[in-house]
Amino acid sequence: MEISGCRVLITGSAKRVGKVIALELARLGAAVILHAFKSNEAAAAAASEIEALTSCRPLVLSGDISQRETWTAMDSEIEKHYGGLDVWVHNASVFAATPFFSVSDREWQHFMDVNLKGAFFGAQVFGGEMKKKGRGKIIAIGDVAGELIWPSYIPYSVSRAGMHALMKGLARLLAPDVQVNVIAPGPVLLPENTDDAERQRILETIPLSRIGEPEDVAKAVSFLMSNDFVTGQVLRVDGGRSL
Repeated sequence: MEISGCRVLITGSAKRVGKVIALELARLGAAVILHAFKSNEAAAAAASEIEALTSCRPLVLSGDISQRETWTAMDSEIEKHYGGLDVWVHNASVFAATPFFSVSDREWQHFMDVNLKGAFFGAQVFGGEMKKKGRGKIIAIGDVAGELIWPSYIPYSVSRAGMHALMKGLARLLAPDVQVNVIAPGPVLLPENTDDAERQRILETIPLSRIGEPEDVAKAVSFLMSNDFVTGQVLRVDGGRSL
C-alpha cells in the first residue's frame, strides 16, 4: 500500500507516541485523522502542527473508545469527510502499575474496557468496513508486556495479551483482503519521574543500550503500511530487551 494519499485514523494521537506516528505519516503524505478523549486541547495543538507541515488541517475526533457508540460515530464522520478509511492505527490505551493483591474490580475492569474491549469494538466497526471494501490495514500498538507479563502490571499486561490475541484472530478472519499486525514497543518515553538509577537499570536490560524513541515506533508503522505480505505478526520494537 502506498502511504501517500492513505486515509489513516490514529487513536490516542494527541501526544506522546500517537502524535509522533501521526506527524510521521502526515510527513509521508497520508491524510491523517486524529483522535483523543480527555486531551482535546493537545489534539488541537497536534492538528495545528500537522497543518503547518502539510498545509492541510486533519480531522480531529473525540470519544471514549470503551463505548461502541464512539466507534460508530467516528466511522460516520470519517465516511462523511473522507469516504472511508484505509488504515486504522490503534494506539489509545491506559497504563498504570497495580499491586496485584490490592487491585480493585473497578481498576481491573478499566484496563479491560479501554485496552481490550475498545480494540474489539474498533475491530468490529473498521474491520467490517475494510472487509466489505476488500482492502485495508489494521496496526495495533501493543506492548511487550502482553507477552512478558510484568508482575507489577498484571491487569495491564493481561489486557495487552488479550488485545494481541484479538489482532491475531482478526488477521485470519480478514485475510486475504486486510492485513492486521501488532507493534509491541519496549521502553519508550520513560515516565517523567524515572530516576537515574532506574533508568540505568532499564538500560542494562536492553542489548542496543538506549531507550526507545517514539520515532522508532512510527517507522515500524510506516513499514507495516507499505508491506503487503505481513499479517498476524507481533513486531517487537524494544532494542532486543525481550531476548
